[in-house]
Amino acid sequence: MKKLKQVVVASAIVVLASFSAFAQKGTVKGNVKDKEAGEGIPFLSVYVQGQASGTMTDFDGNYTLELDAGTYELVFSSVEYGKTNKTVTVVAGETQTLDMQISTSSVEMNTIIVKTDKYSKPIEEVVSSMDIIKPNIIENKASTDVKAALEQAPGLTIVDNEPQMRAGSGYSFGAGSRVAVLVDDLPLITGDAGRPSWEFIPVENIEQIEIIKGASSVLYGSGALNGVINVRTAYPKSEPLTKVNVLAGVYNGPKNEQSKWWDSNIPYWTGVSFLHSRRFKSAPEKKLTSSLVLGGNVLYENSYVGPAPVDPDGKISAISNGWNKLLNNGTFTPAQYEDSLKTLGETKRGEYDYRGRLNFNTNFKANKVKGLAFGLNGNFSYGESGGSLLWLNNYTGLLKPYPGALTITKQTIFSIDPYISYFDQKGNKYSLNTRVFYQDNDIDNNQANKNTVYYGEFRYMKAFPGIKDFTLSTGAVGTYVVASSQLFAGNYTQSNAAVYLQLDKKFWDRLTLTAGGRWEYFNVGGDGIATETSNQPIGRLGLNVRVAKATYFRASFGQGFRFPTIAERYIETTVGGIPITSNPSLKPEKSWNLEAGVKQGLKIGKFLGYLDFAGFVQQYEDYVEFIAAQWLDPFANPFFGLAFKSVNTGKARVSGIEATFLGQGNFTDDFGINVLAGYMFARPITLTPDYAFGKKYKTDGSGEELTYLNTSTDTTDNILKYRYENLVKLDLEFNYKKASAGVSFRTYSFMKNVDAFFYDTAPLKGLYAKPYRDENNGMEYVFDFRISYKVATHSKISFVLNNALNREYSLRPLVMDPPRSYVIQYSLTL
Repeated sequence: MKKLKQVVVASAIVVLASFSAFAQKGTVKGNVKDKEAGEGIPFLSVYVQGQASGTMTDFDGNYTLELDAGTYELVFSSVEYGKTNKTVTVVAGETQTLDMQISTSSVEMNTIIVKTDKYSKPIEEVVSSMDIIKPNIIENKASTDVKAALEQAPGLTIVDNEPQMRAGSGYSFGAGSRVAVLVDDLPLITGDAGRPSWEFIPVENIEQIEIIKGASSVLYGSGALNGVINVRTAYPKSEPLTKVNVLAGVYNGPKNEQSKWWDSNIPYWTGVSFLHSRRFKSAPEKKLTSSLVLGGNVLYENSYVGPAPVDPDGKISAISNGWNKLLNNGTFTPAQYEDSLKTLGETKRGEYDYRGRLNFNTNFKANKVKGLAFGLNGNFSYGESGGSLLWLNNYTGLLKPYPGALTITKQTIFSIDPYISYFDQKGNKYSLNTRVFYQDNDIDNNQANKNTVYYGEFRYMKAFPGIKDFTLSTGAVGTYVVASSQLFAGNYTQSNAAVYLQLDKKFWDRLTLTAGGRWEYFNVGGDGIATETSNQPIGRLGLNVRVAKATYFRASFGQGFRFPTIAERYIETTVGGIPITSNPSLKPEKSWNLEAGVKQGLKIGKFLGYLDFAGFVQQYEDYVEFIAAQWLDPFANPFFGLAFKSVNTGKARVSGIEATFLGQGNFTDDFGINVLAGYMFARPITLTPDYAFGKKYKTDGSGEELTYLNTSTDTTDNILKYRYENLVKLDLEFNYKKASAGVSFRTYSFMKNVDAFFYDTAPLKGLYAKPYRDENNGMEYVFDFRISYKVATHSKISFVLNNALNREYSLRPLVMDPPRSYVIQYSLTL
C-alpha cells in the first residue's frame, strides 16, 4: 500500500508539472486574407521575429502557433506579400484569435516578383541580371505579338524573329536560338529548328515578361546559353474579367519614294483579340474549386513588302549585271533598269500574314486534399503567310523581294499541356508539367516541315520552415522530338534528358547564396545517319548582398551548353536562290558567364523602381556561326557557289556593361508614370580569327581555307558579324486621370561586320549590302508615340504612331524594317 501511494504521488507530481508547463503556454490562431481579393492566402510563413521556427498558413489561409506566455512580434511573410509585423501578447492557458488582411502594397520595394529560380522571389534578391516588361507596354502599343514590347528591353534585339541577348548571337536564319523562350516555364521553341514561336504566345493574357540575362542552362537547359525570356500569364482573380481589343493600322509611304510599290492599295492590317478569365465559386462540400481562362486573336495583314518579280527565263541575271555596270560608271541608266524589271512578271501579292489563335487554361483545386491542384492548358493556331529573305535591290526594290525569295507558308500549331502539383504545409511542393507541341509548316519551294515535341518535367521544391530562408529546387526533364522535312530530306529524332539541383540560402536577412548544377544528355539520329550522343555537366554559383536599405550587390558565375538543332546539322534547301547547306559534324557549343552588378531601389511617394548597373563577360568554345561563303561548286550553283552553313568557329568572347532604370507608380492621385530605359555596350569578338572552319569548294578538296579574317567585311578589333555594340532603349508613359501618353525610343549602332560574300560577288555587290551600307553607316534610331483616353468606365481608345520620323532602316542586311504606320485601337474591359 505504501508503494502504491508513492506511485500515485509521483504520478500526480508529473501531471501537475505537465499541467504547469502547459499552463505557461498560450495559443495564437487566425486567418490571413488578401485585402483586395478577400480570400485566404495559402502557404504564408508565420513566425516570431528573431526566431527561425514557426508555421505556415494552410490552403485557406489558417494558422496556429503555440507559444510561451509573453509579448511577441509576429511576422507574416511571403514573396508576393512581403513582411507584415504584428505585436501580440500571449496569455498562459488561453487561445486568442489574430486575423490579418494584407496586400502587396505592404511591400516597399519588391513589388516585382520573378521566377528566375523556378520559384518566386523579389527581383532585387536575384543573383543574375533581369528585366521586367509589364503588360501595359504590350496593350498600349497595340501589339499583335510580344516582339514589339521585347524590342524595348535593354540589351535585347529581335532580328528576323531571332532574339539576340547582349550581342551573344548573330544572324542564323532562325535556327538554333541561344535564348530560351518560355511561357509559364514551358519551352516554346520548335523541336527541329530551335526557333521561337512568337505568334503563339497569348498576348491578351500576359502578367509580365521576365528577361534573364547570361548563361542560364542549369535551370533551363540547352537553349538558354545566353539567357531566358519567360512569359508569365495571369491567373483568374476573384472577379470575372472580360477584355476585347479591336485594332486597325495602315503603312505610310516609305521615305524613299522610289521604293514605294503601291498606289491606292495601301498596305494595312486589322485584328481582334479577346480574353475571358474567371473563378468558379464552390461550396465547401464540393470536391473541386475551378477556374478558366479563354483567349484568342485574329490578324489580317497585307505587308509593306510588295510583290516579287517572276523570272522564268533567267532575265534577272542580265538585268543585275547591267545594274552593276551602272554602279561602275557604265551606261546602264536607272530608267533602263526599271524598264528591264517591267519586262518580268510579278507574283500576285507580296508579304502577308493571316492567322487565328485560340487558347484555354484550366485549374482545379481539391477542397478535401489541401494543396492539390491540376489542370489542362491548350493553344491552337492556324495561319498563312508570305515572307521574304532578300530585297530586290537597294534602289527601287527595297520593299520588294528578290525573285524566288518570297516563301508562302501555311502553318498549323497546337500544344496540349496537362499538369499536376501538390504543396503541403511542411514546405514541400511537387509538380509535374507536360507538353505535346506540334508544328506543321506547309511551305512552297520544297521547304515543308513538321515536328512534334514531347516534353515533361518533374520538379520538387522544398522550403524548410525550421531553417529560415532555405530552399531546395531539383527536377528531372525529358524531351523527345520527332521531325520530318523536305528541308532535311528525311526523318529525324532527338532526345534530351536532364537532372538539376539548386540550393538557395539567405543569411542575416542580407546575404543570399545560390549554388546549382545540371547534367544534360542528348541523342540524335535519323534516316541514313549514325546515332550520336553527347552529355555535359554544368554548374552555377551566385550571391546577392543587401549592403544598404534598398541597395543590393550581386555576382554570379554560370556555365552554358547548347546542343545543335536538327536544322543546323542537316538542312538542305534554297531560299531566294541562296542555298543553305548541312553540317552533320557540327559540335555542341559551351560557355561560361561572369557578372557583377548593383541594384538601387527607389521610392518616391507611390512610385517604385530601381536603377541597375552590371558588367558581364561570356566566353564560348566551339562557337557556332551561320557563315555565308563559297561552300558549293561555283559553276553548278547560282551566286558563284554562295551558300550559308552553320560551323564551329573556335573561341569567342562577349564582354560589356549595361544600365537599366525601371519604375512605375503615381506621384499624385491623378498623375503617374511608367518607365523602362536602358543602355548596353558590348564587345563581341572572336578569340581565334585565323581558325579554319572550312574550305572554299574545289573538286579535289584543295580550296582556300575559310577563316573569320577572309569571310568578314570589317575585321577591326575582331568584331563578330551581325552584332550591335551599342543599344539605347527608352519607353516612357505618362498617366493623367483618364488619359495617357507614351513614347518609345530605340537606337542601334552601325553593324560593322557582315559576311564578305555580299560585298565581293556580282550581282550581290551591286544590288545588295555594300552600296546601301556605304550610304547608311551611322547609328539607327526609331521613335514611336502613343496616346489613349478612357472614354467610359469600361472602354478606352488608343492611337499609335510607329516609326514616327519614317526612318529608313535595316536591322538585318538585305531586309527593310517597317516605314511609318498609324494604328487605332478600341479596348473594352468588363
